[in-house]
Amino acid sequence: MYKLIAIDLDGTLFDSYGQVSNENKEAIRYAINKGINVVLASGREPQSIKKTSLSLGIKDFLIAGNGASVYSIKEDKNIYQNYINKVKALEIIKKCKENSMFVNIYTNRGIIAEKLEYNVKVFNSENNYKSLEKRTNIEIVSDIYKYIDEHEMDILKIIICDNNKIIFNNIVQ
Repeated sequence: MYKLIAIDLDGTLFDSYGQVSNENKEAIRYAINKGINVVLASGREPQSIKKTSLSLGIKDFLIAGNGASVYSIKEDKNIYQNYINKVKALEIIKKCKENSMFVNIYTNRGIIAEKLEYNVKVFNSENNYKSLEKRTNIEIVSDIYKYIDEHEMDILKIIICDNNKIIFNNIVQ
């Protein structure tokens, strides 16, 4: 017998409009009624996942930031976190900016970026089709390095994008 089912959201449970099929909703309810713990796991921030969890009847835990955070829905708090160190995040941002690479930061509040490009552009476009409670919070700032330096936040992950594979591969190594 299964004790836990962890389900990814984007590209797995959600369709392209951020909706969950009736078949999947029924399967989740069935598992919960059988006493199986069902957990949503995503690269998203906890508050974004929490709304979906509750709408599906999942009331215990969720996994956010690709594993950087385990959140107790009942206690309304993180019970585990392993965030990216701010100094290391600033070092990565600086290196990306020096090489004109696009970088965005995922926090517990949403995504921070300097412009709507790559994955941020996709999330922004998807927001047009989603209800308010299922939208991804996107904050566009003029200088991401300065913003991260001046604000306290939990950094779940950093996404780096660039079309030039030579530059990208040289920096990642």
